[in-house]
Amino acid sequence: MSGKKWNISEAEDTIQEIATDGIDNLKSGYLWPTHPLDNDSSVHGFYFGTAGMSWALDHLKHEQAADIDFNLEFAIAKQLDNCQSQYSKMRHCDNTSYLFGDVPILMMQYKLSKNKTILDEIHKKIIINNSQPTRELMWGSAGTMVALTHLHRLLPDDLRWKSTFIVQANRLLNELQEDEKYGFLWEPDIYGKKTRYLGPVHGNSGNSLSLIKGKNFLKDSEYELLCEKVILSTVKTSLSDTKYANWPAVAGKTEKMVLHHCHGAPGMINALSELPVGISSEFDQIMIKGGELTWKAGPLRKGHGLCHGTAGNGFAFLKLFQRTNDEIWLDRARTFAMEAIQQYRQSKDLFHQGRYNLWNGDVGLAIYINECCKETARFPTIDTF
Repeated sequence: MSGKKWNISEAEDTIQEIATDGIDNLKSGYLWPTHPLDNDSSVHGFYFGTAGMSWALDHLKHEQAADIDFNLEFAIAKQLDNCQSQYSKMRHCDNTSYLFGDVPILMMQYKLSKNKTILDEIHKKIIINNSQPTRELMWGSAGTMVALTHLHRLLPDDLRWKSTFIVQANRLLNELQEDEKYGFLWEPDIYGKKTRYLGPVHGNSGNSLSLIKGKNFLKDSEYELLCEKVILSTVKTSLSDTKYANWPAVAGKTEKMVLHHCHGAPGMINALSELPVGISSEFDQIMIKGGELTWKAGPLRKGHGLCHGTAGNGFAFLKLFQRTNDEIWLDRARTFAMEAIQQYRQSKDLFHQGRYNLWNGDVGLAIYINECCKETARFPTIDTF
């Protein structure tokens, strides 16, 4: 690492720079230039599409982290039809996907218009996952369950969100399988095969995360049992020693280990940090060990983004700060933020443009920097909407 110290003025200036660059490079039809590391700028979903970019710019504006002129209502009106058309051609289009489908766009439209017919459309789409394969957070019911927690927070008197969450949660809990070696695992059917992924986007910790986010909808006994099972499987699937811990992408498949949000210790921490402290000292320690490995490894060579980059890994330090109240984790998060800022600038120098998407691009970094400034740990689209 460079050793660059935390500088809140530089951090805030970088947030503004990223947001301004996003506005300045907005093309007609509310598209952004395609980055050489990405496939297509005309994708309109939440994960690496225009909807995620629009949500992020609006989020930074309303957080008062960036002073920008951005018309979210006009942007998402342009993006909705295109997203719906594209999604019908995707691999798991029979499911409703939170990260690739149109539900988040409809949610943004409702927040702006308060048109209740939009809520009916959202509900109609989400209940599709009551009967489709549960899959995982990216494509299946774990993702729509996260959306349901946001909808309930926004509209607590509308009982549809809680009742639908319970239906999808019960299906998910019923599919959790006991394994003698690894505890309790899901085996989602993704891309034509069943795989026991562990990470927050495709696997065990992501399914667990959706249930943790909706814990107030579960019976106390259900949630306590879930915590025991998730803690047990998290410990059993880890590879750890006296100092460090990591998790393979797939349970038991240790040939190729990675260390980022999508697969590996940072993502496990980001997904599971809200589990109760004190139930298992082994679990408490293994979370810390995962953080220590993330710190020892340093910034990721893949870049500065959330899913496979330094910002996503840095979120694990913010989560551990939230979990332990130990300021060493806040200091480490801010160190990673300064390193990621340098990576962002190097990327712009190399490619002569920004990277315009939420989960792998510059605005995800801007949101991470803002969380470091505020000393909070709200992972975008999951913890906040």
